[in-house]
Order: sequence, then C-alpha cells, then structure tokens
Amino acid sequence: MTSTSTAVYKFDTINLQWIIPIINGFNNSFISRNEINAVIDSKGKTYIFCGTDTKTGTSTANGNWFYEMSLFDVSSMTWSTLPLPTEVLPRVDYTATLLPTGLIIYIGGHTKLTASSVSTQANFNDVLIFDTKSLSWSTKTTSSTIQSRNGHSAVLTKDGNTIIFGGASDTAQVYPDLAVLNTNTWIWSVPNISTVNAPPSLVRHTANLYNIYMIIAFGRKTSQTVVKPYVYSNNIYIFNTETYSWVSSFDKVSQGTPTNKSGTSTNQGDSSTDNGNNSTYKIILYVVIGIGCIAFLFGLVMCYKKYYKNRKNVEKNLMSEGLYNSDLHDKERYSNRVM
Repeated sequence: MTSTSTAVYKFDTINLQWIIPIINGFNNSFISRNEINAVIDSKGKTYIFCGTDTKTGTSTANGNWFYEMSLFDVSSMTWSTLPLPTEVLPRVDYTATLLPTGLIIYIGGHTKLTASSVSTQANFNDVLIFDTKSLSWSTKTTSSTIQSRNGHSAVLTKDGNTIIFGGASDTAQVYPDLAVLNTNTWIWSVPNISTVNAPPSLVRHTANLYNIYMIIAFGRKTSQTVVKPYVYSNNIYIFNTETYSWVSSFDKVSQGTPTNKSGTSTNQGDSSTDNGNNSTYKIILYVVIGIGCIAFLFGLVMCYKKYYKNRKNVEKNLMSEGLYNSDLHDKERYSNRVM
C-alpha cells in the first residue's frame, strides 16, 4: 500500500462502489504497511499480524518492521493494537490460516530477532499459533522436510488440511511446490501429483478455496536461477483438493456437485459442502416434523382419554339418578294401593 491517508477501503458488492470507512481508534502507523496477511472470523474481527513499511522494489530488510497484532472489528468499525510478547518474533510474507477452533496458524515468511538484525526465513518446523479466544500465542513443532519460503499461499480444506503452494527462498524457486499440513496431527506431507495442467513455480500469487477447488491466480514465476527482469503469470490454475490433481476447468457448482468440462462429476462418491448443508437442513426439517407429529398424536390420545373419562362419569351419574327415581316411583305406587 502506498496511500498516505488511509489503509482500509470498503467495497460495496451490491452497488459496486468503493468507500473509505471511518474507523474509531485507527493506528496511523498502519498506513503504507505491506507484506501482511489477514484473516476474519465469524464475528467480524480481522486479525493482521506485523508487516513492514517497505516500499515496492526495495529489500524487505530496508523497511521498518512492526511488532504487533492489529485487530479491526468490522461490526463496530473499531481498531485496536496488541503488542507482541517478547518470545514472539515478527514475520512478513507469511500465510495466515484461521482454523474452526479459533486458532490462526502462521506458516513461513521472513522473521528476525531484533529490529536491527538481518531477516531470515522462518523454519517450517515451527508453526506460530495465535488463539483468537484467549488472545495468547504458542508454537507447534512439526517434523518437516519442506523448504522454508516466503510469498507462498495457503488454503484450509474441509478435512482440516492446510495446503500451501509456491513461494520462494528469497527470490529463487523452492521445493516442493505443493505441501500439505494436517492440522489434526500436525504432520507435513508431500503428495505425488501429476504435472498435467500444473502451474509453473510461482511466488506472490493468490489462492482461494471454492468448494473443493483451490484456485491459483497470477503471481511471479520462479526458477532455481533468478532471472531478471521477472516473468509474471497471467493464468489461473485449478487444483482439486479431493483427488489431488490439477484440472483444466470445471462447471459452475450445481447442488454442491462440481463437474468437469465433459459434464461428469468430479466428486463422485463424496458429498460436497453444499450437499452436506442441504442434508443437514433436511434432517433438521424431518426431526421437527417428526416431533410435531408425535406431539399431535399425544394430544389426540390425551383428549380421547379425557373425553372417555368424562363420558363414564356422566353415565355413572345417570345410572345413579335412574335407580333413585325408580325406587321412589315404586314406593308411591305401593302407598296408593294401601290407601
């Protein structure tokens, strides 16, 4: 960002308009900050870790590094800043991934011990973790042969795997291009993937998860020998996170089932997230209807029992009154005869 007036812009997706929002307590040192990554939770809180004010085209080491966690609450439009504990080192060019448990995991990037020290690449054996519930920091140690990198991307799949792609060792190509971190076991793995439809090695690209597809867009191409001027990619690549294969295209998701160009399902035998949601709604609906039917039948039974009980009482009363009247009538007849 090179703006000198603001660091936050708001885009209205309904009216297709850009707005500069008014933020309470905004940290002005955040203006022109870059080499950051942000995540937002379900409550509208955005978490932005560290960053630098390095200008485009200059070395990461030449800029000012920020030792803080910035919180932006979208619901109240308020800004707050948390200082880092002494044991947490700053990072830039990392990936930030929010887990369903409320933990944010930070992978890779550049780090350094002090503001004046030379930056180094963060070891992939150490995954930095921030707990959004307790606002506390921790580190998870993993066994990894993944080469350290910066400028890579990461997405979280529905089965709890974090897939990273690309990146660079400073500016050179890294190995492997794609690796998987299981956030349940905290074990790294490198899947065997065909090179068909695969993208070149990229850095500073974007990755987004659409249903079961990781979509890689643009970025700068890397090689083992750094070549300048840099070569940039203007292509988009699609990775199926269930079959672990690069695909050339897929149709718009219909009822949660992605299809490829030929129209056949690319998710055979597995329900998608949309299908899972629909199934959940159907189950809830059936349960509600079932409970309603049971309540209705129970009400009918109780009404019938009450009606039956009242009817028996009425019949009992009528029979009692009938016997009394009959005895009285016989006495009157007998009395008349005597007289």
